[in-house]
Amino acid sequence: MRRPLVGRFFGFLAGNVVTISRERDDTWQQVLSSIGPDSVVLLAPEGRMKRATGLDLEGRPMTVRGGIADILQVVGSGRMLLAYSGGLHHVQHPGQLLPRLFKTIRVRLEVVDIEAYCQSLQEPPGSEDFKRAVRADLERRRDLYCVTE
Repeated sequence: MRRPLVGRFFGFLAGNVVTISRERDDTWQQVLSSIGPDSVVLLAPEGRMKRATGLDLEGRPMTVRGGIADILQVVGSGRMLLAYSGGLHHVQHPGQLLPRLFKTIRVRLEVVDIEAYCQSLQEPPGSEDFKRAVRADLERRRDLYCVTE
């Protein structure tokens, strides 16, 4: 949120942007308890930043964090929109002062029924197995549908 261009973009998308820590602390419980039946939850990637190669500083691909499983459990039903992109590292990677203008940004979208999705994982919501299944499935989908340059 502190990055001038990206922070403004996310602030424009949502009226109530909440930043949370990477730790499972009280900020995470506050987010989960604030989700209601009419809430729209938008998760933006966080953590390790992609470098110009599309990998993190240590050469690893990006991973999915398990908090999405907590949100799916709280929400329970409705629809989830998954956006697959190769990231914005080709527009402005860490350490690059100014973004490269006029770069094409591509995104694939997939609408998923949350209740059917959770049932398809065949693990009880709330369990560590459910969380692992969500992470594995979303990483599989990322690898299958992610748009690269």
